[in-house]
Amino acid sequence: MDVFPFVTLQMFSQGFRKVDTDRWEFANDRFIKGRKDLLKNIARRKYSQGSEQQNNENFELWMEVENLKTAKITLMQEMVKLRQYNKSAAIRLQTISCFD
Repeated sequence: MDVFPFVTLQMFSQGFRKVDTDRWEFANDRFIKGRKDLLKNIARRKYSQGSEQQNNENFELWMEVENLKTAKITLMQEMVKLRQYNKSAAIRLQTISCFD
């Protein structure tokens, strides 16, 4: 089971935000590297029922976007393979036609 989405949700719920959409890097104004004394200031956000539901919906949409990005990459790789196969088949067909 992939627990990464759950870890990401935990990060969001504790006030961290994604720094760059293409990298798995998070930031929090109360987090400074090497300052363990500041960690006690990082706490789970207090949400009302409506905002927590909105947060869950946003997370689900974000996960769907991430899944679509992965699917897009897979499809692009498949297209490259098919183009290479098509080019190879055309060369073979041309070679066979030369012998007729």
